[in-house]
Amino acid sequence: MRPKLSRGKKEWEISDFHTWSDRKNAKYTKHNIISKSSKVFSIGSCFAEYVNSYLNSKKIESYHFPDTYHFNPVSIEDELKNIFEKQKIKDIDLIESNGYFYNTNRKPSLKFNSRQECITYCNKIVTEAEEKLRNSNVLIITLGGIETWKNLTNNKTCLTIPYPDLFNEKRNLFKFEILEYEQVKKSILSIINMVNKFFPKMTIIFTVSPNMMNFTCSDKDILYSTSQSKSVLRAAIGEIINKNIFKNVYYFHSYELVVYSSKRESYLNHKGHANDIAVNFVMKNFLFYFSHNDLNKYNQEQLIEDESLIENLDFTINFTFKNKLKNKMANLLSFLGLYKISYFFYKKLFR
Repeated sequence: MRPKLSRGKKEWEISDFHTWSDRKNAKYTKHNIISKSSKVFSIGSCFAEYVNSYLNSKKIESYHFPDTYHFNPVSIEDELKNIFEKQKIKDIDLIESNGYFYNTNRKPSLKFNSRQECITYCNKIVTEAEEKLRNSNVLIITLGGIETWKNLTNNKTCLTIPYPDLFNEKRNLFKFEILEYEQVKKSILSIINMVNKFFPKMTIIFTVSPNMMNFTCSDKDILYSTSQSKSVLRAAIGEIINKNIFKNVYYFHSYELVVYSSKRESYLNHKGHANDIAVNFVMKNFLFYFSHNDLNKYNQEQLIEDESLIENLDFTINFTFKNKLKNKMANLLSFLGLYKISYFFYKKLFR
């Protein structure tokens, strides 16, 4: 018989509760959403690409928004508006600097020799994303942070801080902003309503990225800013999920699995990003809770983190010289932002 909720010798007459000692009986609902025939589209922070790569490695058709990371919910909202409302890139969306053309709603490292080249590429990206999204039945959205930069020429939120070659030359065109809770919640609701309007049969799965912020441009410590950022995102999507208004919207606890883990230090690389140990652990949980039984071979007890289960979860690595070399190569590629190639080397370590 399960013990009652108590403090000292006093007990509460409450039957529905959960404590840290109950973690081997996790209170997450299992949903049979992902199957071998599913078509998944992911958008959001760089963790969304990790998710995409893992699903593809399991022979699940998955596609990530091309050549773009969306770190904040406003950027995701704007991007989906571009797709659903078929908005084309305009001259006002481009910034010229030192003979190159930039679009702050695309990957910041991209620069083009001509205005038309930039417009053509950016419109092609949106068209390609629309085609893949239209053919998908599951949308995974990873929320990364709340620190943003506003492009004052078109009054749109940048994907992230522009690269130095543009930012330093045109500093007066950008304004630093921190999204507030109500802004975040409004953007998430707008995303859900847009998707449900255009794709009413789409299943939407939100998650907060376990990747820490690389830096903050506020006057606060990076730990303070990261904590605030993740807390606001988690609280906003949590409030929406808890109200149970949308029957096709779910939350997956990737952030919690990594950050509240006793092995947190083993899961994050030197930049505070989830390494392949973390990705494997998180995605095995994802498949358990969101896929049909034929896609996962683990039971709930095997997914609860415990020292005695680490070996069962394939986390033990024989760090031979070759593996050390692969690990260093993977970390370097991840640092350079080459996540797909980095993931290839990580898989060599954990196969």
